[in-house]
Amino acid sequence: MVAIKTKFNGESIEVPAELRGAKPTEVVVVFEEPATVQGKGGHSIWDVVARSTGTRTAEDIDAQVRAERAEWGDR
Repeated sequence: MVAIKTKFNGESIEVPAELRGAKPTEVVVVFEEPATVQGKGGHSIWDVVARSTGTRTAEDIDAQVRAERAEWGDR
């Protein structure tokens, strides 16, 4: 597993040059708190994620993430 720190510009996640062209694989995305989108009026990052799927609200996504984090703590 490789951990990198990069930027989210409100629409996409920047991929560092050294990782471009790597073979496809699963990734884990972790947003640092506070999760706000710079330059977008302070909307939650989950508003952006919800818009990308078009089916869930930011509150729904946040509730699911919090529940999953709590479940991980129980293991």
